[in-house]
Formats: sequence, C-alpha cells, structure tokens
Amino acid sequence: MKYFSLFTLMICLFWNLGMSAQDTGVACQQAFNYKVEKNEYGSYVLQVKPYVKAPCGHPVSDMEKKNKLWGVLVCYTVDGQQKVKRQDMTYDIKTKGFYQTYLSYSEDSPVSDVQLFYFDASKDSSTYPEKSCSFFNRK
Repeated sequence: MKYFSLFTLMICLFWNLGMSAQDTGVACQQAFNYKVEKNEYGSYVLQVKPYVKAPCGHPVSDMEKKNKLWGVLVCYTVDGQQKVKRQDMTYDIKTKGFYQTYLSYSEDSPVSDVQLFYFDASKDSSTYPEKSCSFFNRK
C-alpha cells in the first residue's frame, strides 16, 4: 500500500509538471489582438491588447512579481522601406491595459505589411527572436 501511495503521488506530480510545460510560443500568438490606426495628428499607431487572462502562460497577477513578461517583434513597411522593432510590452500592459507604439509619424508616410510575433520576455534574452524581418520569411 505504501508503494501504491508513492506511485500515485509521483504520477500526480509529473502530470502537473507536464500540464504547466506548455508551448508558450503558441500561447503567445493566440493571446493578443492588434490594430494599426491613424491618430488625430496623422501618425500611424500600433496598439496591442491581451485578450486572455494569462498571455504567454503568465497570469496577469505575475505582473506584480516580474518586470518582463510579454514581448513583440514588429515588422512593417514605411514608404517602401522595411522596418523592424523588438519591444517589451509588459510595462504598458501593466499600467494602461494595452501596448502602443508609433510606426510612422507622418500622414505622408503610409504603413503597410504589418506582421507581429509575440514572445515570452520572461525568458533569457538569448531566446528572443532576432531583430530582423527575415524571421517572418522562414517556413
């Protein structure tokens, strides 16, 4: 009976560890909504909002414990030139409920081909996606 209890305890422990070890890449991609809008000054603004309670596997309550949780790689085109940004979104999401960044400061510089990749910024920075639009061209 003692071995049965120990065996049951081990199964429960490993089951819980396996359930928490989710693919945060997939969890991140499905956790945010974004929109690109022109503001009242003619600037193009990207706004990202989480729409789940635990983006990238991090509950909102983790925001009190950690400085970096959610990151985004943004690739876009302005006046025919490809641009890229890799940003931490945690502070803005924590304080405003959304992340916002300017993609273009002029009405005369239209923005197109916006692509986003969300990543878990709580991990070591060596795991972040490279700051390059070639990231999106991989198959």
